[in-house]
Amino acid sequence: MTNSPDRAWEQALQDSCGPFQVAWRRPYARGIGYIRGRATQGIGVHDIHTDAGSIHKQRQSVDWADDPHCFLVLQQRGGCHMNLQAQRLELQPGSLVLMDPAGDCSIEPAGLIQHLSTTLDRQLVTQALRHTRHYSGRLYTESTTGRALLRWIQLLATPEHNGFGQEEGLAIQESLIALLTPCLKGDTTDTKGAVLLAEPTLRLHAESLVKEFIQLPELCPAFIAQRLGVSQRSLYRTFEQGGSSLCEMIKATRIARSADDLANPRQAHQSITSISMRWGFSDAAYFCRVFKQHFGMSPSEYRRNAIAPSVP
Repeated sequence: MTNSPDRAWEQALQDSCGPFQVAWRRPYARGIGYIRGRATQGIGVHDIHTDAGSIHKQRQSVDWADDPHCFLVLQQRGGCHMNLQAQRLELQPGSLVLMDPAGDCSIEPAGLIQHLSTTLDRQLVTQALRHTRHYSGRLYTESTTGRALLRWIQLLATPEHNGFGQEEGLAIQESLIALLTPCLKGDTTDTKGAVLLAEPTLRLHAESLVKEFIQLPELCPAFIAQRLGVSQRSLYRTFEQGGSSLCEMIKATRIARSADDLANPRQAHQSITSISMRWGFSDAAYFCRVFKQHFGMSPSEYRRNAIAPSVP
């Protein structure tokens, strides 16, 4: 166990997970660095806590001798961005990712995070996933196989699980790796079943991002797809199957937030244009048009009707 935010913690991380470098948010202030774990018969399980600015590793070699492991990373606390070669993923508690450290990879915590990292033999993983394009990516856990994978990871992390023999260790690795293929969505060529199983969670994450970033004018399906590390096509399909549209949801959310401010007497000093821009509209004329289509009256009429009764 190591609980130190200095070079000693970075060394402990490297001893457990490989040649990762740590950059602290405040180079001259003490941060949080905690790692506890064990390795048995090729499977390592590490509980990692940190508020570092970034944890990163540059591409060195794809040789198994230099990068012998892949990592199953379960986000247990906090949020972060993970960059895996060409992918940029946003992780929240419950997110599960397969990380192949042979290429460029980095983790950017948003404050204090907790990761549960399980190591697997990279050669076994690449052999099992040889027909896919990626050995890294988000794992979707809404399916039976996804839930089974989570149960395995959580079981291996329990204090009561004190280890296993060589034969059992190999069997456990093979079981974990067998569950990866139906859970890994590295590109749009995955099976339709895998996409459909992921849709409930994908939609929830997309809706959460709409609420979080609704004030940004650049919020759009492309923005959300990039934040989630999925294709726009997958996003569109997810909302279409629910009988809705992501673009319409964004627009309706902007209109609803604007209407709330227009009806708020405390916002009476704010112009209609400033309110519309606050909620992501960049064109005042367009805002007035879509607002009237939605409510059947102009923003000024809506404000007048909403505020007038509260004026003595």
